[in-house]
Parts: sequence; structure tokens; C-alpha cells
Amino acid sequence: REDNYMANQVLIMVNAADAWIKFSERYTEDALKLMKLAAELEFNTEKQPITPGEVLSAQELLGDLLMKLNNPAEALEAYELNLKIRPNRFNGLYGAAIAAKQSGNIEKAIYYFEALLKLTENSNSDRSELKEAQAFLNQNTS
Repeated sequence: REDNYMANQVLIMVNAADAWIKFSERYTEDALKLMKLAAELEFNTEKQPITPGEVLSAQELLGDLLMKLNNPAEALEAYELNLKIRPNRFNGLYGAAIAAKQSGNIEKAIYYFEALLKLTENSNSDRSELKEAQAFLNQNTS
């Protein structure tokens, strides 16, 4: 079982890396197929209780790739699925907020930007993503 888990983790990483390589070579269909495969493998691989979470999940990477392919509505779906499984991840919340904003879903963009700021409220960070979130909320909320 442990061997299967580790083999799947390697396969997920290889497919995700290959997807970005294909994207850089402008083989966007192949890139999308590989990243969807990585995300599906990750979704169907039960995480071992003692293993750390992913630095970047394949589902987040799928959202990132869909954003690069100018498909924010589908990217939002990928980020939201990821957030259901891995709640309160900085990159997932930020990605969902940007995808919602770019797909014209201001209500969801507000929701995810607010969640991002709440997640980081006790930090002393000056990350550009947080400044962007605050600026968006200042413009879109009263």
C-alpha cells in the first residue's frame, strides 16, 4: 500500500511537470490532458496519514494552467474542488479569487479575497497578492 502511494505521488509529479513542459512548447492540448491526469490521480490517491501535504497540489496546478490558457471559469472549478479537499491554502484561495474575478463572478471573488485576508490577518506579510486582495475589496465592497 505504501509502495502504491509513493508510486502514485511520483506519477502525479511527473505528469504535472510534463504538462508544464508541453505548455512551454505550445502543445496546450497535451499539457491540459497531462495536468488533468495528474489532478485525477491525486484526487483518487488516498493520502497517507503521516505524509505531509503537497507544496502545490495537482488540482491547483490545473487551475494555474487553465488560467494561463485563458479559461478562468474552468480554473475556478479546479480551485474550488481543491479547496474542498485542501481548505485554506493560500495559493488555492488566491487562485480562486483571481479566476472568479476574471470570469466576472465578483461575488465569489469577494468571498475568496476575504478568505485570503482572513487567513493571513495575523501575519506581517507584504505579499503583492494581499495588497491586490485589499485593493479589490476596497473597490467592490462598501
